Amino acid sequence: MGNILLRIQDLNQHVVDQDTTNEKLEVSLNFTSDGLQLSPVSYAKLLVYLTQKQQFKADVYGLGTIVHNFEQKVAQVLGKEKAIYMPTGTMANHIAMRLHCSREQNAVVHEQSHMYRDCGNAISHLSGIPLIPISTTNFSFSAEHIEKIIKDASEDKITTQLGAIAIETPVRRNNLENVSFDTMRDISVFARKNDIALHLDGARIIGAAALSNKKVEDFTSLFDTVYLSLYKHFNSISGAILAGSKEQINDLHNERRMFGGGLRSCWENIIVADFFLTGFEERFAKAQEIGKTFLNLLSKHSNFSFEELENGTNVYKLCLDNENPIVFREKLLSKGIDFPEFNAKNNCFYIKINESILHFGIEKMIALFTNKD
Repeated sequence: MGNILLRIQDLNQHVVDQDTTNEKLEVSLNFTSDGLQLSPVSYAKLLVYLTQKQQFKADVYGLGTIVHNFEQKVAQVLGKEKAIYMPTGTMANHIAMRLHCSREQNAVVHEQSHMYRDCGNAISHLSGIPLIPISTTNFSFSAEHIEKIIKDASEDKITTQLGAIAIETPVRRNNLENVSFDTMRDISVFARKNDIALHLDGARIIGAAALSNKKVEDFTSLFDTVYLSLYKHFNSISGAILAGSKEQINDLHNERRMFGGGLRSCWENIIVADFFLTGFEERFAKAQEIGKTFLNLLSKHSNFSFEELENGTNVYKLCLDNENPIVFREKLLSKGIDFPEFNAKNNCFYIKINESILHFGIEKMIALFTNKD
């Protein structure tokens, strides 16, 4: 079936390859998440294991060695001087805009971005920073779009100052497709020439970099600040990181508390994210390699075909030719496989390939999908 018990060291050999514990966690095969979707029981078992292994002192209100060491580790991964833990990505993005914009300045975002569509207008309502949405068919925008905004504003009776540009990539509402690197580079050059700050909503940027021919820092160096999610790829219950220069990050602890982000403790999220961060790029790239092999073999069966997305990351289109998609999905769910709902508009399933696929043999997965298990 679609779930197995794995020793903890099997999840990350980089961290525990010398460990002899036989503690096992249940891992399910899933095609809906960026990560493993650990059950509450498995998460609790992993917490117990990590706390016994590391013997650390818990943080208090996000201050302490366990938090600071992790913040610095992620800052280095992202190629930034300093980082700070935030309880949510919404707060990380919001505070980044407050860093870059005064109340007299606006920020440019894409109309389909998380910052514009999923944050309850927090940035404009709570901080008085208007967001200027750009609507395009490809979920991205160019330096020319921003130049036009500035030009149009200069012709108005009231001058509109632009304080920041925010780019989301990969784009959640576009099936995690990437914004073109060349586009981001052009916008970065334009922003710096015009003294406009640039923020990366890069919740999944480390995964995107792992599937490209570039390093994480190739992307993040284009931006002044970066947000990274701790739960999407790194299996934490929640949490985020906001990274930038020392000057930008140093005084944000009070800002975090002012917005209700001064959690009594956050070590429970950090030690799990830290566990999965080590070696992640290698594992994620391997998962995509196995995933493509699986999809290629599956497509040899008459019922299946698949398609890679343009500028795609870990999302693929899976189509059925000879079976009711609703019935097919119910069969997979009954086998313990988490599977997305059918997209009737595009006549396919949009599936995600994640680390769970590393723990199930390709032949077993083929059997599960073709009802030969």
